[in-house]
Amino acid sequence: MAKFRIFFQDQHLKDVELLQHQSPFRIGRRPENTLVLPDRTVSREHAVLQYDPRRRCWLAHNLSRTNPLMINAKVIDRPVVLFDGDEMQVGLYRLRFVEDREAAPSPPGSREI
Repeated sequence: MAKFRIFFQDQHLKDVELLQHQSPFRIGRRPENTLVLPDRTVSREHAVLQYDPRRRCWLAHNLSRTNPLMINAKVIDRPVVLFDGDEMQVGLYRLRFVEDREAAPSPPGSREI
């Protein structure tokens, strides 16, 4: 099972579970997103996560042209595999990816798809 621990300006707000049947899991400012982050530093459609059942992992995709999606302080320009402890920066929000280690895939040589 995977989840995000959501922080805003270093204050923990809540935890949100990522369920495989919710894929794609959309993140942004619009109310239609799966995870709504109501701040002007977040794009209306900022990022999307997709579960890959074959590889048993979550992939993060940047959707924003104006606000970068960062994972572990690196700007993402192509799909990236998420691993336990990774931190996504979405505007002023920090989302820490937490995954049950028994269900998590082994880290491959490259994070990019």
